[in-house]
Amino acid sequence: MSMAFKTTGVVGTAAAGMTDQGFDASRASSGARGEGLTAAILRGYSDRALIIHSLRLPVKLKTDIDHLVVSGEGILAIDSKLWRPGYYHGWFGTPMRGVRREPHVSAAATEKALEVLTSMLGADRIDPETFSLVAVHGAKKAESTTVSSSLSWRPTPIIGAAKLEDRVEKFLTLHPGPAEDRLARALQRIHRKGRARR
Repeated sequence: MSMAFKTTGVVGTAAAGMTDQGFDASRASSGARGEGLTAAILRGYSDRALIIHSLRLPVKLKTDIDHLVVSGEGILAIDSKLWRPGYYHGWFGTPMRGVRREPHVSAAATEKALEVLTSMLGADRIDPETFSLVAVHGAKKAESTTVSSSLSWRPTPIIGAAKLEDRVEKFLTLHPGPAEDRLARALQRIHRKGRARR
C-alpha cells in the first residue's frame, strides 16, 4: 500500500530537531528562532515547491538539514543561523566578524548531511541536482547583522536573510515545477524514517 505524498506544500515542522541535538536551552531557543524566520520566508513558496523542514536522516549523524526546497529534480538545502550583530565577511578564505575570526561560520554539518542524503537517493537511482546555502538572521532587530557578499562566493554560500528570497527564486527558475514524483516520495519516506529515530 502506497502512502500519500506531496509534490508541493510543507512537510515537517521547523526546528523540530533542536532538542534532539544536545544543545543547551539558550542555543536551542536561538536556533529555533532562526529556523522559524527562514520557515516564514519559505512558506510563500509552498504552492510552487515542496518545502521540508527538519530533515533528520535515519543514520547516525548529529545534525539534520534545517530546510529543503525541492522543485523539479533539484534540491536546495538551507541551514538557518541566528547571529549576533556585526559585519561578517571573508578574509582570504577565513570567515570574520569585524576583525575577529569566526570559526563557527561554517556549513560543514549541512554539507555532510547533504552528501549522505544524496548517497541515500542514489541507492534508489535518484540523482537530483543539489545546492546548499546558509541563511543568516540577525539576533537583535535593533542592532545590525550584515553579511558581506564575500561570503556568498563560498562553496556553500553564506547570505543575509534579506537575500534568501532572491536565491530561492533563482533556484525555482532553474528547476521549475513541483518536485519530481520519485524524488518527492523518497524524501518524504526518509523524513518519516528520520522522525521515527528521534
